[in-house]
Amino acid sequence: MPARRVVCSVAEIVCAIVQPVTVPLAGDLFADLGLASAPAWVLHAGGVPATIDASFADGLYWGAPLSNILNCSRASSGYAQTSSGLLVPFSSNVPRITDLGLLVEGGRTNSLIHNLTLNTAWSRQNVTIGGTTAAPDGSSANLFVQNAGILPYFVKADQGANVVTYTSGVTYTWSIYAKATPGHSQLFFEKPHNTPFPWASAVRANLSTGVIDQLSAGMTGKMEPLANGWYRISFTATAAATQATAPGFGALYFDNYGNSTGDGSTGFYLWGAMMEANAPHASSLIATTTAPATRSADNMTGAVAMLASYGETGSFRVHGISSPSSFGGFFAFNDNSPSNRVDLRSNQGFLTNCFISAGGSDRYGSGLFATAFNAVTKTAVAWSLGNARCATNGTLGSVGTPTAVPAAASITAARIGNFDTGSFHLNNYVKRLSVWRGTRISDADLQSLTA
Repeated sequence: MPARRVVCSVAEIVCAIVQPVTVPLAGDLFADLGLASAPAWVLHAGGVPATIDASFADGLYWGAPLSNILNCSRASSGYAQTSSGLLVPFSSNVPRITDLGLLVEGGRTNSLIHNLTLNTAWSRQNVTIGGTTAAPDGSSANLFVQNAGILPYFVKADQGANVVTYTSGVTYTWSIYAKATPGHSQLFFEKPHNTPFPWASAVRANLSTGVIDQLSAGMTGKMEPLANGWYRISFTATAAATQATAPGFGALYFDNYGNSTGDGSTGFYLWGAMMEANAPHASSLIATTTAPATRSADNMTGAVAMLASYGETGSFRVHGISSPSSFGGFFAFNDNSPSNRVDLRSNQGFLTNCFISAGGSDRYGSGLFATAFNAVTKTAVAWSLGNARCATNGTLGSVGTPTAVPAAASITAARIGNFDTGSFHLNNYVKRLSVWRGTRISDADLQSLTA
């Protein structure tokens, strides 16, 4: 690079050392000042530090502050989880960042009312309300006590607005947070009464083993361990016919699908129930009171520094968690369409794909790396005119020779946890995003950075 004279004050030099430098001239500025390059935590490829390195899970940002990397639009509040299994609330238009990363979800509606206080709008059979304990978000959760005797014990959402209509062909997911007291371990979920769902016997969730060990064909289910003995239990089914005036959550039996023994003082803590339509998996908690509530979609786009980090020669790497059930984007530079784009995506939840398009034509497509639903994934792509390649979890994709790449002027958007028009949310966490402007990192680096 030709020598340039740089005149600055001592204060300006100190500022350059201790604060992130905005792109695209960060590397040149450090070289001109004769200062040390990027800190050790920043990803390097071939000795070149990333232009932008946003480690959301660690709260570390290089190349620019977070406000110049990420724009967040979400017209409602929401929750995200920590690695220790606690839930953290976030106000509208605030990115949901925890030590798991940046959560990016599509919009969802919870049809169950009073879902944080299930003693309201839920009927109970031989069950009374006892004391409270700390809920996963630090608020209070009620203890549902089994009355003394040998009786059937259950609760269900069948009061007021919790009576719903199920529609033929629509996929529904039910979920609830549960914690057992000593001497109790199993919950049995009966299908909503007289509804056209496939389960032939009650879904059985074992809070001692953390496993759903009874699930009918045509259903999926999951138990997720959280902090302080809590589990989130969820299960999914598709309606075979339309049914009105049905419970929003079927009978939830304690200890046995039928009679069990109660002592009048113990049972299960229950909290945060949800029923979501058009939902192939459970989304993050949506709190309700007197009416169903909708959590708006996360629209996470690149701010000025992120947009400036695109180059007609470049590379980026994403460390995230693959989509839990369907299409979802990891990251994309594009023009808000498929016409001009470089993107990495989770394809139907079990494949990772890369696409490069320019001038309305696909120029490179590769990937088809097998990954599991909801799996930690490291994936990267590098490109220049005539030379493109991607990698996922240490495996290289095919070599591409694109005859065109998107012109810098055509890239008007960067989508984090999404791609194309922004309708393909990852529905999971992006842990880290690293971009190299002007550097097509080597195939060896692609492989090592994703291993």
